[in-house]
Formats: sequence, structure tokens, C-alpha cells
Amino acid sequence: MTNQRDGTVSVINTASNTVVATVGVGSFPHGVAITPDGTRAYVTNEGSFTVSVIDTASNTVVATVPVERLPNGVAITPDGTRAYVANAGSKTVSVINTASNTVVATVDVESTPNGVAITPDGTRAYVTNYGQFTVSVINRASNTVVATVGVGDFPVAVAITGECSMADDVDGNGNPDNDGDGLCDSWEMFGVDGDGDGIPDLDLAALGADPNHKDLFIEVDYMAGLRPDENALIMVDNAFRLAPVTSVTNPDGIRGIRVHFVGSQGRVDEEIPFSAKFNFPEYIDANCSATSFNDLKRDHFGTPAERSPSQEAKLKAKRKVFRYVIFGNQQSDRFRADAIMPCQANRSSGRAELPGNDLIVTLGAVTPGGFRT
Repeated sequence: MTNQRDGTVSVINTASNTVVATVGVGSFPHGVAITPDGTRAYVTNEGSFTVSVIDTASNTVVATVPVERLPNGVAITPDGTRAYVANAGSKTVSVINTASNTVVATVDVESTPNGVAITPDGTRAYVTNYGQFTVSVINRASNTVVATVGVGDFPVAVAITGECSMADDVDGNGNPDNDGDGLCDSWEMFGVDGDGDGIPDLDLAALGADPNHKDLFIEVDYMAGLRPDENALIMVDNAFRLAPVTSVTNPDGIRGIRVHFVGSQGRVDEEIPFSAKFNFPEYIDANCSATSFNDLKRDHFGTPAERSPSQEAKLKAKRKVFRYVIFGNQQSDRFRADAIMPCQANRSSGRAELPGNDLIVTLGAVTPGGFRT
């Protein structure tokens, strides 16, 4: 949360709804956007003509990027590689490379650009021009304006609908996602384009996708010594296939949801380094050491082959589709300042990312009765 008068950002723990950190940034902070992996926050500073880059693990500013006059809105591309910043005082949009935190392009738009949003496929940026009553449409591949749309007076905010658009309505029935599983029909039939070049990079049909039956694609990694039992994953598969989902939402009239465990070792992908405690970053207390789930995902999502530079587009496509699950030891400790041992063991057996698409399963917490919780 940006605090304009104070020149700070407040960090709120969404579990307890309390402020857990206050970060000093530039003058008159305005917009804020988080990278898809959750590791960085980009904050526009209207009064400083800069963007502050915050490391969300330490809640410290790790870079300050000069942009143009009066930066307002900011949006991050779905692949996390670029930040688009609307500069209200310069009639421009600055494009920041999030790896180097430098401006790599400046796009001329119209008067007083304010809000900015990126399409889910990452191919377009939509920018509201408050002083011109228009919206500029930027082609991300060329960073040029390809359309200007007249709208109402003083447009401020802009938002993009979900992944699927009418361009994905392959059968022309007015529904781009026939089975409502969040996977566009065009993806399930022709593949997913990860880099926006118009060429599919991930063949979902080859993996068993069906636009007329709900599908769920999952990658499972596990920490050393904690590989899930194959029979347990088969039971999960069967439970979803027997779910009370009928022809009302499955156009093929067949019950259930098809789970696709896809990895380099059959239903699982690979073993990852052991961490005694880990969790989603928003649940890790700074007083109790733990590994961030987001760091593990950054380093291990995708098969080893898919993480090679030549497979970058396929990995981007996979991020749009797959849920990521880590079987690990134990979740991060709960902090109690009044306890003799303030870091209290968390014996929960798992946690889902809400909202999100990832999952933790913990097998290392053993109760006094000898059962894994």
C-alpha cells in the first residue's frame, strides 16, 4: 500500500491484517505492482520521477529506476520480465527490464497517461490517457502504439478480463472456454503460445487436454526423502475423476475432472534440495528462518530440460496452465513473542496459495502419537 504524504509503502500481512513493515521509497508514491513470482514490488514515485524496486523477502529497496515525469500506473507482464509505467507528465510509457532494472524502451502515447494493464497473454498493454479521453494499445513485441480507442471523459483505471477471449472461441458458440476449466479452448486444441510470436510452445492436446471436459495440469516436485507415494497420487486422480461434475459443466456429458500429473519421472517431476521449513512468503515471519516457496518455484518449476534457455517459451506457456505442488518437510514456524521458544512448530499438513495456483504438502511434521499431520 502506497502512502503518498509519508513517502512510504505499508506491507500488510493478509493472514492477520496487520502492518508488518514500512518501506521508505521516493517522493509521493502512487502505483504499485508485484512480479508474478512475488519477489519484487515496483512502486512509482510521482514526485521523484522514479520507480522503487522492493525486495519482498527483506522489505528493502534494492533498486531505483529513473523514468519520466509524474509516473502513475504500473503493470508487470505475465512472464515477469517487464514493468510498464505510465508517465502522466510526459505523455509516455517507460518499459523497464526487471532483470537489469533499466528502462529499455519509451513509448509515446497521448495526454496524461494514467492507468496501465497487460493482457493475460502478454502481447498488449492498454494505457488510459486521462487528458485525451482515449486508451492507447501498445504492441509489446515492438513497443509501438497499434490502436487508439476513444472512451469517456477522464479515463483513469483499466483492467483486462481473464485469459480467454473471443479469439479463443474455436467452435463459434460464443464461449471461449467450453468446459469452464480456465484453459482456453484454443489452448486445449492447438497449444499455448508462451512468447507471443503466434507459434504454440506447449501442446496441451498431446498431454490429454479436452476443450469439452475439465482438465487440471499439475507438476509435483519433492524434497529429498519426501517423495509422494505413487498410490497416493493415483487416489488423488481417482477422487477428481469421481467429483460430482456432470454434463452441466462438462459438455461431453462425462462426470469428473481429469487430473494430469506431468513430470520427468511419471507422475512426479524431480527431487529438489531439502529445506527444514518452507512456506509461501506471506506466511513466513522474519523472526523464524524458512525458505520461500517462490524461490523454490523460481529455481525448480518445469522439468530440467524445460529450464534450459532454448525452452524459455515453453516454460512461459507452462506457467499459464500448470499448478505447482511441492511435497516438503514442514511449514514455517508460527512466531509467539511471549513464548520461551518464540518460533513454534507448525504441524499443518499443507497449505494452498489463495488466490493462486500452487500448493504445499508437508510430510515431516509428526505428532506425539506418531502420525504425520
